[in-house]
Amino acid sequence: CGSAAVAPHGDSRRPSQEAPPPFFSHLTPLRVGRAFQGELLDALVQQEVARSTISREHFLIVAEDVRRHLADDRPECRFVLKNLSGNGVQLNGEALKARGEERVLLHGDVIELSRAVADHGVSYEVGFLQFRFDLSQSCVREADSLQGTFEASICSETSMGSRCSGTSSGATPGWPQVAG
Repeated sequence: CGSAAVAPHGDSRRPSQEAPPPFFSHLTPLRVGRAFQGELLDALVQQEVARSTISREHFLIVAEDVRRHLADDRPECRFVLKNLSGNGVQLNGEALKARGEERVLLHGDVIELSRAVADHGVSYEVGFLQFRFDLSQSCVREADSLQGTFEASICSETSMGSRCSGTSSGATPGWPQVAG
């Protein structure tokens, strides 16, 4: 896995002391927003009007209920997506608009950033950046699943909705990677 975020904290315990549950609360949450990936987001989202809707802290992914899987000793997690932005985020097309709103995140889910557009008096959301949650090459597993990379697609805005193309690369230790 090669990730410091998954490794337990430094071990200064005596052998007689009881160890904490394996990996419990040792995974660092993945925070996405301008404060954390500003340069990457600037490179991915060329249009200023779309970039301006990306919050400093847009969303957060947390691994909960971590335990080791008996078959292969990989940590098993339940992943949760939490919206931190007043602009909201979409999960598989479902809008999470309220700050703090959460949904369980599963392998293959698509997280999308979008912005409100008005056209002839009709307001709708137009996506401009997508992340696909993919655990197929991760050192952690989804609870009850063997399936973390993030694949970021650049979506161009059109009057007919959004069109996605291209991918970009980057990585956050211990978490799904941006696949290229």
